[in-house]
Amino acid sequence: MLVARGVSVAVLEAQPAPSRKFGEVLAPESAPIVAKLGLDRALASSPHVARRCAGVVRSWEGDGMIARRLYRGGAGWIVDRSHFEAMLACGAERCGARWFAAHRVREVRRTSGGWRISGTSAHGDFAVRCRFVADATGRAAVVARRLGARLCREARLVAMTARLTATRQRLPSRWLTIEAALDGWWYAIGLPDGSVHLALHARPRIRRLPRTSTEFVASLAQTRLVGPRVACDAADALRSGNIALELIDATPGRLTCAAGDGWIAVGDAAASFDPLSSQGLPNALSTGFYAAHAVYESLAGNPEGCAAFAKAVALTHAATSFGLRAEYARAELT
Repeated sequence: MLVARGVSVAVLEAQPAPSRKFGEVLAPESAPIVAKLGLDRALASSPHVARRCAGVVRSWEGDGMIARRLYRGGAGWIVDRSHFEAMLACGAERCGARWFAAHRVREVRRTSGGWRISGTSAHGDFAVRCRFVADATGRAAVVARRLGARLCREARLVAMTARLTATRQRLPSRWLTIEAALDGWWYAIGLPDGSVHLALHARPRIRRLPRTSTEFVASLAQTRLVGPRVACDAADALRSGNIALELIDATPGRLTCAAGDGWIAVGDAAASFDPLSSQGLPNALSTGFYAAHAVYESLAGNPEGCAAFAKAVALTHAATSFGLRAEYARAELT
């Protein structure tokens, strides 16, 4: 959007290529922002990136009941995050943005005309000058915090994740599966490539997460919904040693203010959500879209857009967090 309006855009990406990330869901409520970004056709025509998601299968309230809830307003999308991010990067470059992979930022310094950003890359040190900075560094909000923003985090939440190459799984292929268990709650999803992503979420001050593959598979076996559907593949992976666990920080939080003089934060840098809300990817897309509008207005001399953006981020995060408290209470996971 910014490039289309004549604004030069450079993206400094620390990683040389999109890293392996957890699969995510775009619920039908995300359809408007997906369409505004022109991604609806791209998702529909890229089976390696996304597949349709009909709804949620869940066992949550401790009574063992299994419920299927169809999404309202049509199907959503199950997205392979790594392929999706690669697709976005290619799209940005096609539109005219300059994408610099493997460029790690070390300093962001204000100058008389805006900012000087410096760091290191595979080709040596670099420095760029710009009028406006957007922080898209994820939950750490590295740039915004260097510029004085304060990060407020909720109670710590972590997830132990694994990816299985599925051959015998009976996980519903077009459904997100969620289950509350004694040691936390499970998230399971079948990705477009046929693999399965599993994650056990817990608050470490209350419950101990599995630390080994054996403990992880044993914990999975105690579930009523997820375990029976992936037990064979999990056992095969354990026997062959082909199961790698990754501990992920899933703690929700947000900046006290997601924008300031000459800078703005987007995605998880602005506000990160509990994975139970399925807000992570929709938030990344929507904040990116509306931040672009706010930046354009600010460059034109109208800073009110950035203030409105920051307020909207705070209100959305507060409303989501409030709604999830009742969800955790029902599952007795508070």
